[in-house]
Amino acid sequence: SQSRQSSAKLSHALKDPILWLSAGVWFVLITGANAIIFWLPIAIKTLGRSDPFEIGVLSALPWVGIGAGMIWNARHSDKTGERYNHLIWPMLGAAAAFLVAALFTHNGPLALAALVIGGFGLGGAQSVFWTVPTKYLGAHNPGAIAAINLCGNGSSTGMPIAIGATVAAAGRVTVP
Repeated sequence: SQSRQSSAKLSHALKDPILWLSAGVWFVLITGANAIIFWLPIAIKTLGRSDPFEIGVLSALPWVGIGAGMIWNARHSDKTGERYNHLIWPMLGAAAAFLVAALFTHNGPLALAALVIGGFGLGGAQSVFWTVPTKYLGAHNPGAIAAINLCGNGSSTGMPIAIGATVAAAGRVTVP
């Protein structure tokens, strides 16, 4: 039967290190989006803006970066047929940019620029991510894809708790 076949695919996939590596990478990518959600209001606050329209435009910039990164990186990856470097390098670039944003929260323009650059890398990595696990685990293995997505989306639950605990322990949001 169809459900027994799907169950067999999932149980086999759950034993595959590729599934767990993919789940970890997706967790990191979702965590990057959560980083933007957390650091963006702090960066905008340090700019001293109070006009709702200006705040709205500034808040949109990292998400525009994500969209631009998705389009550019996906097109380039499709043109070259290469996937891994189109996943790894944007992830590393996003991580470096998010680190700059976290370290320079007191400098609003620099932090905001770093969030936009980080968004570009994050979007670029997200745009090619699913090509990798589906190549190895099968595009027709919905259980494996759901498992990866479930692990990644765990970031949306865990990261606010971790950030809150870190801020409570440090007594501040910004890095000294």
